[in-house]
Amino acid sequence: MHSESNTGYAIEKLEKIFYRASIDAGFDRDEVFFAYPSIKRGRPEWMPHDNNNFACFNYRKFSTGDARVFKKYLEDNSVKFVFAFDLQPSNSVNPLLRSAGVQRSLSYWGAPMGSMSRPLKLVLKKLEVMLRRSGPDYYIFESEAMRELAIGGRGIPKKKTIIIPTGVDIGRFKPGCASQDFARECYNIPENRKIFCYSGHMEERKGVHVIVKAMESLVLGHQRKDIHFLALGNKHGEEKRFYDMAPKEVFKYITFGGYRDDIEEIFDSSYAGIIASSGWDSWPMSVIEMGASGLPLIVSRLQGLLEFVDDDENGYGFEPGNSMQLSEKMALLADCPEKASMMGVNNRKKVVDLYSDVAQQTKLADVIASRLVLSI
Repeated sequence: MHSESNTGYAIEKLEKIFYRASIDAGFDRDEVFFAYPSIKRGRPEWMPHDNNNFACFNYRKFSTGDARVFKKYLEDNSVKFVFAFDLQPSNSVNPLLRSAGVQRSLSYWGAPMGSMSRPLKLVLKKLEVMLRRSGPDYYIFESEAMRELAIGGRGIPKKKTIIIPTGVDIGRFKPGCASQDFARECYNIPENRKIFCYSGHMEERKGVHVIVKAMESLVLGHQRKDIHFLALGNKHGEEKRFYDMAPKEVFKYITFGGYRDDIEEIFDSSYAGIIASSGWDSWPMSVIEMGASGLPLIVSRLQGLLEFVDDDENGYGFEPGNSMQLSEKMALLADCPEKASMMGVNNRKKVVDLYSDVAQQTKLADVIASRLVLSI
């Protein structure tokens, strides 16, 4: 893993699925090891209490001494297979793994691998991948868009790629898990307002500023007093920079709700979900969580987002960064509660059928067993 343990975000959910998929693939729990740059708050809650198979190692930046210690760790524990998060083909840890006796490796990509390359650069990228024979044997991507970027941007051969969409706990994220007024009561939002919810990081590419400008258009330009924007995920005052982006009056209709561990109840008591990314955003976990909760979705027309959302079926798309289009879609959805409800039902069914965490875990277990173990 390239991040510390117990991050609290989507990566932590993936850690749990990686571990359980390894067990399902036939490994004993004492045969599964984790390596992190740092171990925060000890063993994760999902790990068996008698298992302490953890190592501190940062594969993105390590010294000769770090490499020596980690190689010995791998050799002492007879590690033959590696399942890595976001491991690049050019990373210098790859030859280290092979020299320690690792026979097969998988790289799971949680974000797009680069951007599309021009023809000459792509040829050079393909040559680089071909020459670096110690790199991962296979790459797992969460969406078709992410795979296409890896093929067209990094020169990864298609035969080395696998698509396994992110899954969500459909028993946790579901309609009816909270009272209709849960979110209103948490944040003192007036009863006559429909809550449009966002959950995620506050960095610029996530497009929270686009939603703020859409709210300015709705509140001041169209005098809409029935729509409220609830943003979740801000930490350590991250929301302060948004207050200069619109007049003070607009923020009577915007709430920054911070980080929540009861997010499923917030979703269930909201009206709709928004993902307004203005940069890449191929397959954010919140899209699946909101869909599982039965929310209609408004998403920017980017990469994998439109692999989940079909216009007029389970939500609406809008051009990335276009706050006016977003405000129009929000108003349209707010004015059509029956259609919004239908879209939410469609989303729930889609997630249950295709995107549960059980389905993701089963597919990962199959890949670990077939591409790592059985391919030897």
